[in-house]
Amino acid sequence: MYRLCAMDVDGTLVDARQQVPRVNAEAIERAEAAGIRCSLATGRMWRSAAPFIRELSLTGPAILYNGCKIVDPTGKVLYDERLDPGAARAALKLAAGAGFTAFMYRDNQVLVETVDDRVIHLSEKDGVPCTPVGPPAGQLHEPPTKLLLIGPVEEAESVRSEIEEVTGGAASVIRSEPDYVEILPAGVHKGSALARLCEILEIEPAEVAAIGDNLNDVEMIRAAGLGAASANAHGDVIHSAQVVTQATNEDGAVAELIELLLSRNRVHSSGERIGRPAESNPPTV
Repeated sequence: MYRLCAMDVDGTLVDARQQVPRVNAEAIERAEAAGIRCSLATGRMWRSAAPFIRELSLTGPAILYNGCKIVDPTGKVLYDERLDPGAARAALKLAAGAGFTAFMYRDNQVLVETVDDRVIHLSEKDGVPCTPVGPPAGQLHEPPTKLLLIGPVEEAESVRSEIEEVTGGAASVIRSEPDYVEILPAGVHKGSALARLCEILEIEPAEVAAIGDNLNDVEMIRAAGLGAASANAHGDVIHSAQVVTQATNEDGAVAELIELLLSRNRVHSSGERIGRPAESNPPTV
């Protein structure tokens, strides 16, 4: 019996205009009415995620900052991890040398050195103001929640790899968009946060479904009882998923997954097994 559906936001729940397709909103309403709590699982901060939580009347706590925080629908923090300042400092130094723009997330603020085109784009996309403070390394008197680096797509993987090496295991370094590199607390990702959320809600991972599209969703998809990828997902995400929707984020990938969950829940009493099937190739929904 599925009791929770965790949904990535960008590239999964919302379309290219940052809007929730009506088919997704209607499916989420049906899921909540049928006892399946729906939760966001996103790299966004509370200020950027809260409008979707309110719009969709979500009852499940949200995984924010790619796993650093879990927050209930009222904004109450249920779980909070912070990035080691030494790892943050090393990452910022390397990012500056590589020409990447650094964003420091701390205490519901986004701190930047100065305002450039990348800062303007992220601020408009996520709906959050970015505060110029000079070199972010000067703000490490308190541990940040995470760092986001934005730069050339062709250099992002090499920068990610170099930061992983210089931080020496003191941080998790991930790609969340083609031009994004994120530095999180060690051992933190959406999958670890989903496991913690299961503990908070006192449910089993087999009772959870999760859907995403990008590399930062892989651990979450693997941790869930039913892991799904949207049709527009990165190849590694599709490879990790048990099912792949026929729809993309533009036309209702989340709705497809929810209809599958509702269908399986309806026949659960007949003894159908839920959870990870044995197929080596993920079927489409």
